[in-house]
Amino acid sequence: MRLLLPSLLLIAPLAAQGPVSDLRIEYDRMAIRPLWPGFSPESTALAIYDGHSTWLFRHPAPPAGFVRDVEMPDTYVMSGRHTDVRANTHVELGGVPTATLLLPDHPVSLTRLAAVLIHEAFHVYQARIHPTWYGNEATLFTYPVTDSAAQQLQRLETDAFRRALLPTGQASCWASRAMALRQARVRRISAEAMSYERGNDLNEGLATYVEWRASGAPLDSLIPPDGFAPDAMRLRAYAVGPAQAFLLDHLQADWIGALTRDSMLTLDALLGRAVAPISCRADFTTHEIDSTGALAGRESAGVLTARAELRRSFLARPGWTLVILLPDATPLWPERFDPLNLTPLADGEVLHQRHLRLSGERGRLEIQDQWALTVPAGAHPLFNGVRSVLMAGLAEHPTLTITPDSLLVRGPGIEGAFTGMTVVEAGQQVTVRPR
Repeated sequence: MRLLLPSLLLIAPLAAQGPVSDLRIEYDRMAIRPLWPGFSPESTALAIYDGHSTWLFRHPAPPAGFVRDVEMPDTYVMSGRHTDVRANTHVELGGVPTATLLLPDHPVSLTRLAAVLIHEAFHVYQARIHPTWYGNEATLFTYPVTDSAAQQLQRLETDAFRRALLPTGQASCWASRAMALRQARVRRISAEAMSYERGNDLNEGLATYVEWRASGAPLDSLIPPDGFAPDAMRLRAYAVGPAQAFLLDHLQADWIGALTRDSMLTLDALLGRAVAPISCRADFTTHEIDSTGALAGRESAGVLTARAELRRSFLARPGWTLVILLPDATPLWPERFDPLNLTPLADGEVLHQRHLRLSGERGRLEIQDQWALTVPAGAHPLFNGVRSVLMAGLAEHPTLTITPDSLLVRGPGIEGAFTGMTVVEAGQQVTVRPR
């Protein structure tokens, strides 16, 4: 999944075809470039939501609701957003792996948009050819975000990678320093935490590498000078992962072939081998090291405080509150969540800030573009099930449809269906609970 930071103005339905058609042309221009051996973005099914309609390209079996567009070849369109087109990601749409893109609500170049779509198309390729290239998202909830020493090493390592990409002629020396800092961090954090990083470097990092190659964006803009907070370890993969790939382009021929032939290899293992013979090593000043350590200490100490404040402010939102309570024996289970837009809290709670889909014996619940607080049913925040979901600050009373066999819950960004449940209301709180 690729977040789109700058974006494009949404357009009215009759004017939508122009920007979508232009975007497809720019995508096809990029797709013919040799971006990665065996990757064929020009043959990947694409779905684009423009704010009013969902456009489908190169899809061999369009789902119900799509009709053929009369002006663009191999194109189908439906009014509204298809239920499976929820983010910049890749999904099974009508049984076909499909790269999806949401056109945003503020301007960005077609080149930038097309490159993000290339990123998502590469995920379709990865899922088919390299299904082990991913990080175990269970580790997201246990990553050592309060370890200030690890955070200092992470910040120095990230900045060493950033300096290696600058046009100063010291790429090899700073790459060597970055790998030395990573080795020190490997000794500091758990094997599970490092495995999570390495998996995300392969998954999101290589997709971003292909995206950057497609767009021709300058390498010195890949890693932000401000670096990454302790709990931004997944976002960091979008910068540090491709940084390692671009450095391997400079330091080791046929690294892609080696990586694809050996499923156990990682980017940092390859880069470590490449820098091993290098004698030079750039370094930070004492002031830089000390100031980074002080910053890391403040950041790590502030993580839990910031999370507690985020929870408090969420629960204090004015408006309606919807609570879904499940029996202990029949929790809901995660089908899909957005790891880039959630915050782990104390006691296993998780604040989801964009998308969540749950299902179980008692029903199903999907939340899109709403915040929701989940309470775990077991030891893991999500993967042992969820026993309650709370949505605060709703602008209107949820719509409830009650029949002898089911209870339907709807609201802006909320859709649920349950069995064996009843509704209790108190003030502005609506609680769906077992009968």
